[in-house]
Amino acid sequence: METPQQEKVFYQDTNVTVTQSRFIAGSNTYAMRNISSVSLFKIERAEQLQ
Repeated sequence: METPQQEKVFYQDTNVTVTQSRFIAGSNTYAMRNISSVSLFKIERAEQLQ
């Protein structure tokens, strides 16, 4: 019987986990299969009107 391979964790915090095969955000899990590229961006919070 083959032993299951450990997933390599690339990033993990209280709400998000990223491994070589899964992206987990809260209670949602997404497969990483067939992802060929990613990009990083930041959404700035809009200033509130006074």
